[in-house]
Amino acid sequence: MKIGLKLWSSNDFYIDLALSLFEDGIFNYIELFIEPDSLAFIDKWRSVGIPFVLHAPHSLSELNPADADCEVRNFELIQQVDEYRKALDPKYIIFHPGVDGDIKETIRQFCGIRSRFAGIHKCMLVENKPLKGLNGERCIGFAPAEIERITHACDIGICLDFGHALAAANSLGVPSEIILEEFRWQDPAIYHLSDGDVSAEIDSHWNLGRGSYPIAEFIDTLPEDASITLETAKAEKDNLDDFINDTKYIGRLIK
Repeated sequence: MKIGLKLWSSNDFYIDLALSLFEDGIFNYIELFIEPDSLAFIDKWRSVGIPFVLHAPHSLSELNPADADCEVRNFELIQQVDEYRKALDPKYIIFHPGVDGDIKETIRQFCGIRSRFAGIHKCMLVENKPLKGLNGERCIGFAPAEIERITHACDIGICLDFGHALAAANSLGVPSEIILEEFRWQDPAIYHLSDGDVSAEIDSHWNLGRGSYPIAEFIDTLPEDASITLETAKAEKDNLDDFINDTKYIGRLIK
């Protein structure tokens, strides 16, 4: 299993800490969320020498591929993601499918990425979402059938977020095992893991062991070579102790 450390592109204050943990074998890659208009940080990340996965901005950061009115800004932000791609050579680039719009529009814009940014398309993944967003928005891609429709139409892969799948199952009133199994059939390339309230319709990204998610069951279903990004909270800027504790939690489950 490969463990990923989730950071934001402006989090340069974590670089030295991350390098030390990487050298100690605590994690295997950084998943870097590309904040809008953060190109000034590229050179700092380029010098890190750790494998990368990138996460494109999402609707809370101005990129909403489900809305045609957002297309111009969307592609400005995707151009910025491409600059990070050129600098960091990521294995994957993860996109959210958008909110309060139409899946047909998401597919149209994602196919536009294929034609305009071939380098991104080659490593592009779509992430499943809850039905309800943090601000009450309705998310595209909460159901396995929607994600499958996007991946087939756009010829891209999938990132399976366990917390998002549980939240969607609660909104739909169906057992989470059914939704998770349908997502697993789509052969996810990478996984997102956090803890939270197992009965909630909105995910909360708590540290592992602080919620009621069946983390052990999630881990048991992963392939041996799975890449799993820990999307958990970090309370301090001068240490990564929360992340270290999360990796220890997983280590205990694996043993």
